[in-house]
Amino acid sequence: MRKSFDSLRGVIRGAMHLDPLSGALFVFKNKRGDRIKCVYWDETGFAMWYKVLRATCKGARMNGIKFPRDPPSLSSRKAVIDRVRAISK
Repeated sequence: MRKSFDSLRGVIRGAMHLDPLSGALFVFKNKRGDRIKCVYWDETGFAMWYKVLRATCKGARMNGIKFPRDPPSLSSRKAVIDRVRAISK
């Protein structure tokens, strides 16, 4: 997963047709499903969170996380990140 802030922002705008400045949490995974990047705008700039998952967390277990379409609050973003951390243990 080599994409930078600018590349992922381009994917959000171009392929997803969404506003990267909306405050929504955008989650991307690599082809193998063992790495994810979370990108969001927090009013002061883009923030990126990167996680390498253990081998037992690939695939279907990541599909159980539901992400809202509306921009989540800071507490909602933290809850999603906490959930990802919990399933990767």
